Amino acid sequence: MNNMSNASKFMLKEDFKRHFYIYDIEESQELVILFDEEKEYNNEIQRRLSSLRLNPLKHLRQLKCRIFVDNESFEPIILGSIFRGQNYVKVEEFNLRTKKGRGIGTLILDCLVEVLRNMEIERLDAPLSTVDYKKRKSYITFILRRIVFN
Repeated sequence: MNNMSNASKFMLKEDFKRHFYIYDIEESQELVILFDEEKEYNNEIQRRLSSLRLNPLKHLRQLKCRIFVDNESFEPIILGSIFRGQNYVKVEEFNLRTKKGRGIGTLILDCLVEVLRNMEIERLDAPLSTVDYKKRKSYITFILRRIVFN
């Protein structure tokens, strides 16, 4: 319950849309995954907001992920900016700290894929770390089976 309570109190920034996921994991604990997607406005709305000095023109937007598990909160995945007209995003970093081997990374990737599809993102670039290079074949097989982009 602490994970859900902490997640519900986590502030949503203005001009962001929240994607909220809850999963039951081991020992009756709940994992909460938040994806905060920066809203993208069309050119007409951007000009109107800019003329009112409410919001500068935006040519990129952010997608942020935060998880709540074991009464902790952290950002396990850092994504690059999504530029206007771009249909892909790059994973800058993916680090679960000590939360490995519990299926949490798989759940985060499942949620990420759902959010990206809703954003009409067609490609996810995720370089393999040098630590994971030895297991690359099993990772590639897993990703191809689990995540299918165009």
